[in-house]
Amino acid sequence: MIHTKLTLSGECAQIVQRSLEPDNLSSMCTSENSKKVIVRFEANRIGTVLSTIDDYLMNAKIAEDLCSITKTKTKK
Repeated sequence: MIHTKLTLSGECAQIVQRSLEPDNLSSMCTSENSKKVIVRFEANRIGTVLSTIDDYLMNAKIAEDLCSITKTKTKK
């Protein structure tokens, strides 16, 4: 079994995590502390881990962009 940990930080980290959480696989778990979010992945094959992380990061980027745009527009 391969275990991987991804740490997200920043202003939108918790919003990103909460927006992606409904799509989490059973092999994933997330936790929050302060301004950091920790996402843990596990799989039997490295290819599966890499694909899962790649998919998660692509979705996280979209969620982060939307969060940033929303925060910018609400400050005006």
